[in-house]
Amino acid sequence: MPKEEKDLMLTRSMAISDTVNIEERSMLCTAATECRVERYFYKEDEYVDEIIPTDSWQDVKKVPLLDNHSRFSTSSLIGSALEFKKTENTLDCKIVFSKTAENEFIKCQEKHLDSVSVGYQVVNYVYVKKGESVKLFGKEYKAENRSLLISTKTILRELSLVCIPADDDAKIREDVYKLSVRMETEKNPKLEEKMAEEVKNEERAEVNEIEIREAAINAERSRISDIENSCDELGLSNEFKRGLIDNGTSIEDASKLMLKEVAKTRKSSNVIITKDTSDNIREGLGIVAKRNFNVSLTDEEKRSIAKSQFHGVHGPVGVAKAILENNGTRTAFMSNADVYEAIRLQGVEDFDYVTASAGTASMVDIFEQNILTVREWTDERSVSDFNIHNDFDITPIGVIPVVEDKAGITLATIGEHAESIQLGTRAILAQISRQAFINDSFGAFQDMANAYGQACAQTEEYGVYSKLVANGNMKDGYALFSSQHKNDGILALSSTNLSIVKASMLKRVYGGKVVGAPARFLIVSPDLEDTALKLTNSAVDVGSAGDFNPHKNLHVIVSPYLTGATWYLAGSKGKTVTRIYLNGNASPEFVVENSRGTEALGFNYRVVFDYATGVRSPLYLERNVIGEEDSEEYSGSSDSGSSD
Repeated sequence: MPKEEKDLMLTRSMAISDTVNIEERSMLCTAATECRVERYFYKEDEYVDEIIPTDSWQDVKKVPLLDNHSRFSTSSLIGSALEFKKTENTLDCKIVFSKTAENEFIKCQEKHLDSVSVGYQVVNYVYVKKGESVKLFGKEYKAENRSLLISTKTILRELSLVCIPADDDAKIREDVYKLSVRMETEKNPKLEEKMAEEVKNEERAEVNEIEIREAAINAERSRISDIENSCDELGLSNEFKRGLIDNGTSIEDASKLMLKEVAKTRKSSNVIITKDTSDNIREGLGIVAKRNFNVSLTDEEKRSIAKSQFHGVHGPVGVAKAILENNGTRTAFMSNADVYEAIRLQGVEDFDYVTASAGTASMVDIFEQNILTVREWTDERSVSDFNIHNDFDITPIGVIPVVEDKAGITLATIGEHAESIQLGTRAILAQISRQAFINDSFGAFQDMANAYGQACAQTEEYGVYSKLVANGNMKDGYALFSSQHKNDGILALSSTNLSIVKASMLKRVYGGKVVGAPARFLIVSPDLEDTALKLTNSAVDVGSAGDFNPHKNLHVIVSPYLTGATWYLAGSKGKTVTRIYLNGNASPEFVVENSRGTEALGFNYRVVFDYATGVRSPLYLERNVIGEEDSEEYSGSSDSGSSD
């Protein structure tokens, strides 16, 4: 019975013979035959033989000639396929190469590249079960070894050059080529000798061609086998597997796509410790524990907990009982002390997982609520290890000169501030004590999680502002704020002085080239908060009789880790101070310390926060230190110079 299938892009390959028309840069080839090609038919969940009858091809005048079905870039366009003709069993055409596809054209002449593949869309088709037959277009088709999928309406979308042929019966006819050669030799007798020599060379190359072909076939078989085995081991669908095989995906690219497919098709969870068993109970109890820790739940988690068998579970004893019951242990007549001993003997990994997940969620909630200002004006980076990393700030190149025709081009050199930064680990122990467990209370553990969340937020804030206050040496041996870096002044915070410092930053020169460091952030202590807000939020300039405020573009940052009348200006985010985290995890987490064994009472965890800060460059930072006696002297300058 006919079915309709739309938007299905398929491919099948044919072989090219040695017919080449040098003058036209063209070949005659068979684009498709009625050969049977194995396909995975997802609607019936089986492999079938697909046939494209010649009469099913819809009329087409011209389609693009592509490189291996790559249709996402114009650079993959090799030429065109045109002058399509239908024979009894084939669809023939001429392929014409663009002048920009000289390499492909030469490879075809040398017979290294001898195959084409059609990209087509099956609009209508007939499904024939194994053992049955059907008559279409005046021909009878029988499903012999397996079911048949016969297209009744096929649209050709493109033709591609490929490396591995799929149909040895599809050849370019040699008569056109021979006629072309005969005409040329009649015009130029010496050409006949040259052609005879080329024939000998081709005969000598035939052996090498066969070896190359066999090697390519063996490589293709190996590719298909590796993809099939890997997909089967990962439990990926047959449709996904056939897609990788049919598209000619390399093993390297297939591995990446498999990992993405696994991540997409398998449920994610807040895994803190190694995943062992009982995935469903971990997920369900994890949501329950988050609720008991007063962590905000998503709508999906709320629906899940409403339907869950664990919705009535509260406290560590309830969580432990649910795990023990799932493992086949009856807990109805157990005391809380008995449950404590039992869960430590069987199921402690599950209990640790649930508790660590909930503790992390609660701690991260508090952590994010207590981050004050550092993420507003500093950027973050991810690193994968604890080695020293160099955070580069490229020296300004300056204005690029216009190059006149035939004029020389001057080589520009780029300098680097190779400022170093190294990740550090901050950790502290946390515990659900034996007494707290028997009392069936998560309270103390939750209080610790919340306290640690706040402490980690303070650690992140302090780590950034301590860099400004400490004023440590940079890679060049000079302090971050120094006369050598021309970014250290003693002006009091006022509208006039703010304009002076802003202009100085904007005109800053390094190595004889303008840096162009516009001020974006005004950073002050709580003592200067009111002054800073008045300067930046007023409708008009508070320091003059002007009718507008030139400082409204500054964003005020107030930090409790700064004191006194000292104030700072910072440039764009990403050029001043960087925060780094291990593998992009920008928040603390609970990990299991040791919850098994007689030496460990209770359930022990460690709060881990892998974090560090570093200054990228002094070029985009400015400081003004104000002591007991204010001074109008300013050491910043826009004179040429470098911070070497």
